[in-house]
Amino acid sequence: MKWFRYGLLITLLACCLFIALLYLVPFPEQRLHAPEAYRFYDRNKQLIGSIISDDGFYRMHIPLSEVSDLFVQTLLLNEDRYFYQHFGINPLAIARASVTNIRSGRVVSGGSTITMQLARMLERRERTFWAKSIEAFRAVQLEFRYSKEQILSYYLALAPYGGNIEGLESAAFHYFGKPASILSPGEVALLVALPKSPNRYRPDKHPESARQQRDLVLQKMLSAQLITIEQYNRAVAEPIPVNKRRVENTIPHTAWHLKGKYKGRYRFYTTLDDNMQRRANRLLADYVERLPLFGISNASAVIIDNQTREVRAIVGSTDYFNKPNLGANDGSRTPRSPGSTLKPFVYALAMQNGLISEKTILYDIPKNYSGYSPQNYSKTFMGPVTVREALTESLNIVAVELSRELGIGALHKLLREGGITTLDRPPSYYGLPLVLGGVEIKL
Repeated sequence: MKWFRYGLLITLLACCLFIALLYLVPFPEQRLHAPEAYRFYDRNKQLIGSIISDDGFYRMHIPLSEVSDLFVQTLLLNEDRYFYQHFGINPLAIARASVTNIRSGRVVSGGSTITMQLARMLERRERTFWAKSIEAFRAVQLEFRYSKEQILSYYLALAPYGGNIEGLESAAFHYFGKPASILSPGEVALLVALPKSPNRYRPDKHPESARQQRDLVLQKMLSAQLITIEQYNRAVAEPIPVNKRRVENTIPHTAWHLKGKYKGRYRFYTTLDDNMQRRANRLLADYVERLPLFGISNASAVIIDNQTREVRAIVGSTDYFNKPNLGANDGSRTPRSPGSTLKPFVYALAMQNGLISEKTILYDIPKNYSGYSPQNYSKTFMGPVTVREALTESLNIVAVELSRELGIGALHKLLREGGITTLDRPPSYYGLPLVLGGVEIKL
């Protein structure tokens, strides 16, 4: 009885010490929140651009709710059937793996739970008994600190899929060009098998090994009745993706702009339209190809929905990677002279103030304003013209005269109230040339 009490006391002390260690030993929590790749979506939640993470990986964390039930069920079936019952380690699985390895004379089974695999992802070590013990301890730490759903989410965010591809969502895009929520059974099977040994089973490097592993998982899915025989037959007939897909970035300038503006954010949902963006990119590039004789080698464009005032497309340059033409410079956000685009606002102000109507006769004749003598682009004068003619012909002198009659502060005030932030000096600084583009404005 005495020895029993001593044994019980020692056991209790050991349990208390172990629990204390779980809380006292520092846990590498920051590695659970490794930097992600920056993703940019259009108005229909279509991925239209990405920038690699700050540490050089393509990680795309997604909520567990965005992962298909079939993938989660297949993952647990293949890697950890008792995930929701154990406390980080599965003694029965470890014992079974030990017996199997001893009988085989080599390591053929690891007995690692998903939680232990996550612990290994956080701290890479050589595969030794000591490393396995640390993984087991870290796994219990994880179970004490996080819910099962959180652990599963972290696993899906950090699982290795070959090269610098980490996480299920990133693998789905790079191997199949689609989000993880809509993977087919065959694609699910491949991405469940791949993290076990991403270098040996990478489909772009070892397609036959990848096929074998995928088909083994599909057999398990069929036996567990996760898929039908028809789905199984279709899945085994699916080709293995032998080339990784590059996530095309159709908005490179906007992507870098948003990344720099919103620190710590990885997902960006925009009002852009992927189809309109691609068309704008193509049309602008084709147009500029016809203009080298005019000394024009680049262009930018912004397309806005007039009803909603939402931006549908932004083209910073015709080719982001064209260094001779400074393609990385963002012409859509760089302040430039607006040229004659401010003239309609002066006409609108003049009409609003009762100075002119559509058929009012104005005079396009030489004028001098204390040494300032505006000229038309044609270097000629049209004499008496209607308001419609003056506006459609973009006559400089008429616009300057209207601005003078309104007062140099009128146009300045209207543009400021309209949200033009680059107009940061008083009206006297810009003077009458303001209406002819005498200020830098962003598209």
